Amino acid sequence: MTDRKDLVIIGSGPAGLSAAVYAQRAMLDQVVIEKEPFSGGQIITTERIDNYLGLYGMGGYELAMKFREHADALSVPFLEGEVTAINDDGEVKQITLASGETIETKAVLFATGARHKTLSVKGEKGTCRCRRFVLCNLRRCFFPRKDDGCRGRRRCGAGGCLVSFQHL
Repeated sequence: MTDRKDLVIIGSGPAGLSAAVYAQRAMLDQVVIEKEPFSGGQIITTERIDNYLGLYGMGGYELAMKFREHADALSVPFLEGEVTAINDDGEVKQITLASGETIETKAVLFATGARHKTLSVKGEKGTCRCRRFVLCNLRRCFFPRKDDGCRGRRRCGAGGCLVSFQHL
């Protein structure tokens, strides 16, 4: 007979880890499935967090590690894998991973997060060593260097003012 979980949490960003901590304290039989080999989600790439009560100015990576440490201290079980299918048969849900493994559960919590939108323009991937293509090009507009490979080319910037200029 397959071991049936009370809860499967898909995603290990702030929402998934928070749910996992609450579920563990409620003594639910759970597992957190994380696609990436690290927890934290999109917050990992955030340079500075200013709107999280009590942790003003903390780096996103540091905050994500604190979230994971909290979950680990409570012995939250993690499973690395990518969910490829979810079959809902009423009381029982079957989750299939890319590895072929199947997990049965009573409940599924989706905490899969978000991704930054891309512009889908030539040169957006792989040509810039900065955090984001747009920010890199804005930086080049205001602080051009001889070795940036873009002398004489047209550049454009996209995005909100605060996001675009906070790294200049």
